[in-house]
Amino acid sequence: MEKPDIQSIASAILRDEPYLKPDMAYSMAKDFSLQMDERLIPNVIEWLNGQSMTDIWIGEYCVGLIHKITNRSYFACLEMLNLYAHDTLAGTSSIWRGKR
Repeated sequence: MEKPDIQSIASAILRDEPYLKPDMAYSMAKDFSLQMDERLIPNVIEWLNGQSMTDIWIGEYCVGLIHKITNRSYFACLEMLNLYAHDTLAGTSSIWRGKR
């Protein structure tokens, strides 16, 4: 499955977090796209299309569970799951920051 383009991700970030400046959203999208774990591509596409995200479990977490834990934007949850996919300790810390 092909990664979504950076501009589509940036547009979705602005949709969910309208207080951001477009150049900041683009920078966030670019960073995320460069580091995106391929297992997250289906969830990213669902998010871009405004669809409910399927539960794609990576270790102990999926986007839906992270969203329930953190109550953050879906993009933030995708970022946390991506971090967890690359570094479980840092990802777990990011998910639970301020919750314990």
